Amino acid sequence: VIATIRNPCEWYVSLYSYAAESRGGIFRRTPHRLKKPNNSEAFRQWLRWASHSDVAPKRDLAAGPGLLSVRFARAFTYETAGLPKGRMILLKSEEVLRKFEEALKTFRVSNVDCWIHTENFAEGVRECLRRYERFSSDAVNWDRVERVLQGTTKNPSSHNLCAWFFDEQAEAFVRSSDAHMFRLFNFTSCCNAP
Repeated sequence: VIATIRNPCEWYVSLYSYAAESRGGIFRRTPHRLKKPNNSEAFRQWLRWASHSDVAPKRDLAAGPGLLSVRFARAFTYETAGLPKGRMILLKSEEVLRKFEEALKTFRVSNVDCWIHTENFAEGVRECLRRYERFSSDAVNWDRVERVLQGTTKNPSSHNLCAWFFDEQAEAFVRSSDAHMFRLFNFTSCCNAP
């Protein structure tokens, strides 16, 4: 199994920017007042909005799990943890959020054979395929891999650098709400490649 992961702060900036530019599924759910490309204040408000603000008004949103953590848990643990398959926006109870939190606490990175950090996507693909060759009897067609990697594109989004969006409070919020992601993947900083 090969999977991708991204620095949480970089992930949030990318998702917000994509939505602010009227793209992607989250665009339809993002309040109009927050759809302001390259607006750090709107981004910081969006961070809280995207973190289950509709679950419980008195809930400490920084306690998590954050949106990235919920998506991660849904992708990698929902079958074994009994998590609901519905969209993030349908997470309406503390009980469901506790299930996600427990799934994240017990997740083992080793359940996936090779992780690709999207900040270094091409090299990550190469490393995972080198591992595959070592542990299987199959040979990788490296010419084809290189052709595919050369044709790989990212979702287009023109935004400022990640650090521009974050102040101390926003960084602390993401580090807290997505603490499991920082722990599981040894991210030591916000807005930097691993």
